[in-house]
Amino acid sequence: MGKKVVSLMAILLLLLTGCTKDSATSEEKVRAETPGMEDLEAVKEEVKKLEEELIEKDSAIKELQDSVESMKTSHLDRIVELENKVHMQEVLLAHLPTIVHKQGYIKEIKRDGTQLFFVIDYAAWEQDPSAPNGGKLVNEKEEQELIVVSESIAAYVLNGAAVPVYEPIEVFEEKSHSGLFNLYLVEGEIVLISEQYLP
Repeated sequence: MGKKVVSLMAILLLLLTGCTKDSATSEEKVRAETPGMEDLEAVKEEVKKLEEELIEKDSAIKELQDSVESMKTSHLDRIVELENKVHMQEVLLAHLPTIVHKQGYIKEIKRDGTQLFFVIDYAAWEQDPSAPNGGKLVNEKEEQELIVVSESIAAYVLNGAAVPVYEPIEVFEEKSHSGLFNLYLVEGEIVLISEQYLP
C-alpha cells in the first residue's frame, strides 16, 4: 500500500513538473509569436510616468495661477494707494503759497555755465466733458518766457507711456521735447517738471 502511494505521488510530481514546463514554454511561445509585446509593456510604463508628470505639472500651474491672482490683487491695491497719495499731495501743493503750478511747452533748453534755463511757451490742458477726448488745450497767445531751473530739479517724462517716469536732468536736456509739461516753481525757479498725458 505504501509503495502504491509513493508511486502515485511520483507520477503526480512528474505531471506537475511537465505542466509547469509547458506553461513556461507556452508563455515564451506567446511572446515569440506576438512581436512587440515587451515594447508594449515599456510604452505602458512610459505612459504611466508621463501621466504622473502631467499631474505634477498641472498642480504646479495651479499654484502659479493662484500666486499670479494674489499678486494682481496686491498690485491693484498698491496702485490705488499710490494714486490716492498723489492726489493728496496735489491738493496740498495747490494750497502751498510758495509753490506755483503752470503748464507749458519747453521750447528751448539753455545753459549758461552751470545755470540751466528753460524757454517756456505757456499753455493749459483743461477738462471739458463735451470734448471727444475729455479735455482741450488752451494756448491763447504764444508768449515765451526764460525761466531759471533749480539745480535739484526732478524731471518726469512719458516716453510713449501714459504714466511719466523719472529721467535725470542730464539726459533730459540732451533731447528735444514737444509735449506739454506741468511746471512747479518755487521762488521763480522750476523745481519739478512732469509731462502731461494728453488723450
